[in-house]
Amino acid sequence: MNRIKFYTISLAVFFVFCLFAKPASAGPKMSETFAYYYYKEGRITEAINEYKEIIKSGGAGVEAQKALGYIYSEEGQIDEAIEEYKKVLEKDKKDPSIYEQLGHLYYKKICLLYTSDAADELDGVDLGGRRI
Repeated sequence: MNRIKFYTISLAVFFVFCLFAKPASAGPKMSETFAYYYYKEGRITEAINEYKEIIKSGGAGVEAQKALGYIYSEEGQIDEAIEEYKKVLEKDKKDPSIYEQLGHLYYKKICLLYTSDAADELDGVDLGGRRI
């Protein structure tokens, strides 16, 4: 009876370890999976760091850079998103989705600058203390 209990507990510990442990030698695809998981769980800083590591290792092509640009865009970090998409264009000039994303980002940037300048001219408009 004690052996069965021991093996059951050992097996449960092993499965928990497999679910939550990140291998030290995770390849680019495995790291992308972790980065995507971090993003979906709202762990944005970890997702950004994971994508940066993937890009630095050079193993994932432009997909990791696209994902990083997307996260920056969603988080309102427009300048960082633009920089990442520009890096993607250096590697792949024929991807129309990158031009579309850049167009949206530049439009968003212009709108934010316009509304920020208009708000500065009016008294009593609160932008949350941020200068965009």
